[in-house]
Formats: sequence, structure tokens, C-alpha cells
Amino acid sequence: MNWLQHWDINLASESIHTERCILVPFSLDDWVDMEELTREFCKANKDLFISPFLPTVTEEIEYIQNAANAIIQNEVFENFILDKQTHSLIGSIGLRTPEEHRMNIGLWIRESEHWKWYATETYAALIEWSQRNTRYKYLKHSLDPRNVASRKLALKFGGILQDETNEKWDEIYHIPLK
Repeated sequence: MNWLQHWDINLASESIHTERCILVPFSLDDWVDMEELTREFCKANKDLFISPFLPTVTEEIEYIQNAANAIIQNEVFENFILDKQTHSLIGSIGLRTPEEHRMNIGLWIRESEHWKWYATETYAALIEWSQRNTRYKYLKHSLDPRNVASRKLALKFGGILQDETNEKWDEIYHIPLK
């Protein structure tokens, strides 16, 4: 399924700039320290994973490599969020799992960067990019019902709660694009 409006777009070379951030596609090109990414991801998701099931650095590298390959094939658009000045890791944001009428938007901000408005800034930038570059009328935002900040973000961008859930019993919001 071709979810992009423009057939000649190369997602692997796309980047999105905001006032404070650069969104760069997942790759193993030394943008991010994989050990730091794994440590921060595990800290943020400690409730989802129970040791010894926390991902290892090797597993994170494999995940990033698989995502990078999918980006090259224009199947997903997963991005590291980097500080524009220092290039330090802030989090990740992306579009994945294309469906006929929608695509998932996902966001993670490392704990030390919470409450600095990076989520709002990068979410707005990816929505704007999606309006120009995808065929969709809305994005799908799945969230754990206990994640109040994520719900507020979805609602801030016009999210409409759907009468559906996924296998994790997440709430599903449609974020309008057009």
C-alpha cells in the first residue's frame, strides 16, 4: 500500500526541523548512542518489561536496523528526536503500521526531558509533515488509558476517541490531518 502522496519521496533522507529539535530517521549512523537509548527506553518502559525481558543493546540495535530498512522501503517513518544545538537524544516519534485509511503515530520522550514541551513541538511537526506527505485524513494514536499526558496531547490536536481498542486495551484516538 502506498501511503505517501509523492512517489519519489526518500524517507531515509527526510528530516524535520522544529524550533529546538531535529527529527532524523532511525539509522545506525552514530546519531544516537545505542547503550544510552536502551537504558532510557528501559527506564521509561519499566512497567511494560520485567527483567530479564528488558531489551538488550543488541536487541535495540536490531530493532533500529529493522526500522531503518523499513524506512528505506518507505514502509514506516520512525525518527530520533535530537536537540538542534547539541544533537543529544530527546526521544523518538514516528509513523508506522500503515492501514488502508490511517497510520499509527507514536511518541516517546526520555524522562529527563519531560515537561519541556518537546512532545507538543515534535507532534505538531510530524502532523504538519503528514498533512503534506501522506494520503491519510487522520492518524491513529493508541495510548494506555493511564497515560494522561498522551491523552492530553491527542486531545490538544483534535483527537477523537474511537469505539475500538487494540490487543493491549489501549484507547484509540483519530488525529485529523485535513
